[in-house]
Amino acid sequence: MARILKAKKPKGFILENVEGLVTHDRKDSTQKIGRTLTVILETLEALGYYVSWKVLNAKDFGIPQNRKRIYLTGSLKSKPDLSFETSPSPKLKNILESGLPTESSPFIKKLLKKFPPSELYGKSVKDKRGGKNNIHSWDIELKGAVTEEEKQLLNILLKERRKKMGFRNRHRLDGWDAFDKSANFNFL
Repeated sequence: MARILKAKKPKGFILENVEGLVTHDRKDSTQKIGRTLTVILETLEALGYYVSWKVLNAKDFGIPQNRKRIYLTGSLKSKPDLSFETSPSPKLKNILESGLPTESSPFIKKLLKKFPPSELYGKSVKDKRGGKNNIHSWDIELKGAVTEEEKQLLNILLKERRKKMGFRNRHRLDGWDAFDKSANFNFL
């Protein structure tokens, strides 16, 4: 960046980076800024720029996102003023639209056949452990019909798959003692 500024000598510039740049390479927590930002500021000032910097959060400017970034601005004439009017953070209820028709796709139809919209708030559709907030593909029969016994087995497999099983227990699934008898499966 310094080479570009030195070669082109623009009247001003704006740089943006992650908030962590402020404290990167600090010697200890008593320092306001780290060595990296100090070097950047010194380099920009050595090129003849008056430099200001500030950490801004998108949510303070009407954007529904908590996204902090450092902004560095420089000018050849005077130190830039980085005081801005902020807006109150938007509320989710004021952003979401209601009363719109539901998207119609095979997936949505299967999902709504099994769950009313009121039960979907805060849920994720994924085949991972996640407790009551996960809806699994087999819960909505996304990949075909699934019996209650198959759902139980899939939930147990999901729960058990990360456990380390020794040789003696490899044939067993905890909590599913009767499955191999009722289905006539031999796991060994």
